[in-house]
Amino acid sequence: MSEKAATQRSGAKTPVRLGRRFAVLWMASAVSTVGDGVRMAALPLLAAAISRDPIAVAAVSFAGQLPWLLTSLVAGAIADRLNRRTVMWTVDTVRALIVAGLAVMIVLDGLNITVLCAIAFLLGTGQTLFDSASQAVVPTVVPRSALASANGRLMTSRIAINSFVGPPLGGFLFVVSAALPFLVDAGSFVLAAVLVGLFLTTRGTHSDSKPAVTGRTSLWKDIGEGLRWISKHATLRSIGILVAVVNFTQAATQAILVLFATQVLRMEEAGFGVLLASSGIGGLVGGITGSFLRRWISPARLFAATILVTVPIFAILGTTSNALVAGLMLALNSFAGITASVLLQTLRQSIVPDHLMARVGSVVSLLAVGIGLPLGSVAGGLIADALGLRAPFLLSAVLIALIGLLIPRLSRAFAAMGDDRAHP
Repeated sequence: MSEKAATQRSGAKTPVRLGRRFAVLWMASAVSTVGDGVRMAALPLLAAAISRDPIAVAAVSFAGQLPWLLTSLVAGAIADRLNRRTVMWTVDTVRALIVAGLAVMIVLDGLNITVLCAIAFLLGTGQTLFDSASQAVVPTVVPRSALASANGRLMTSRIAINSFVGPPLGGFLFVVSAALPFLVDAGSFVLAAVLVGLFLTTRGTHSDSKPAVTGRTSLWKDIGEGLRWISKHATLRSIGILVAVVNFTQAATQAILVLFATQVLRMEEAGFGVLLASSGIGGLVGGITGSFLRRWISPARLFAATILVTVPIFAILGTTSNALVAGLMLALNSFAGITASVLLQTLRQSIVPDHLMARVGSVVSLLAVGIGLPLGSVAGGLIADALGLRAPFLLSAVLIALIGLLIPRLSRAFAAMGDDRAHP
């Protein structure tokens, strides 16, 4: 039997090359993520160096998260009106200037919490615009059959860099000089902008020569079109509801994780760092092995498994006092999370028309990041205060079990995609 025939009989698929265009996008994403990870560690350290007031320090983080609630829909509409490649390199250029200006203010000792909050808000606003454009551009640089693989590689690199590279580097650079991590961040934005602006090419309606949406309609009408489209599409409504609830549960449990680790699991501060690392490792393993899972297991079954396994994960976390068990559950939670995220993003990109891609994505981002995360963080603290530190985990298990009612509808949508399993 020939090698080709054996491959066909085994059900395996011939790997599809993602191509040079994706390589450029992947490299630009990785470079930018390094800068994001550096800033992730350095910005809170800078806020704490300026003020010892916990409310002031928390305000900086809140200012960076607020744009996901306020500007997500506008960002999606802009990304659908303009050439997305141009949006990406322009936003990165502006963010480079902002972060470089922050470094100069640090050197000149002209910084206060109010200014830092404003800078965090501007950077967060740029992030909503960049993410809307970058997620929508993926289907224009890889074939449809390779969407899951492309999304998986992008998410895996972000997890690896944000878990193991960026933050440790940011902390080290801040010790050397408070301005240094922000100069590195600015440099990463510049390099990413050059890669996207000079070397990334796209295809389809958002090519350089033909933007899909012109100025014939207002921005608000464009936003309304995206909202109406997702409201009338049962699968997309289900995706939006599911990611909002899942993010709510993740935020509710993460918000009190440090207290859970120190008071329930009786861990020291260093042990808590190991606990956090276990989540990063689980996500990284999920990203690396996801291509193999998607090649041999149907998307519908794999998706159902990743959602349903979260129920016993949260139940075990809500009842265990063993640090090792908790670490394993957190790793498995991250493993399932990235696998489900890749599948859902691929499903959305497969069914949304190109001219609406960013707007529909912005609605999902609003529900997941702008609403689900902050509400979950607040709820986690309130529930833990009223019912104890185990309660957020047990409530999350119940919520995931309830949201599991959407699995049959989404499974049918995965089946309707055809048997286009991802390629490594």
